[in-house]
Amino acid sequence: MNKGLNYTDIEKLRGIKILYEDDFYEYAKVVIKIMDGYGMYQREQGEYIGTARPTVYGVARKFASTANLYFSGKYVLDILKKHGFTGKEVLNIEGLG
Repeated sequence: MNKGLNYTDIEKLRGIKILYEDDFYEYAKVVIKIMDGYGMYQREQGEYIGTARPTVYGVARKFASTANLYFSGKYVLDILKKHGFTGKEVLNIEGLG
């Protein structure tokens, strides 16, 4: 891991509610799995350049975009800040099944 980045375990997202309990955690897992799947695709194409991990802010933007009829990325990030996140944290998924 890059020592200059602020990593946080994805499990710390449990208990956060945007629309329903743990929705942000569940969404983050899907985003990471899609990113990993794309990484496997890149490897198959001989274009793989490394494993990408999203920031909390990046997932918040994607979450808001998915539900863009309801609220903005700022709204989601404001909720996350109430849970102690800055948005700059890189999600660590050690042990994610």
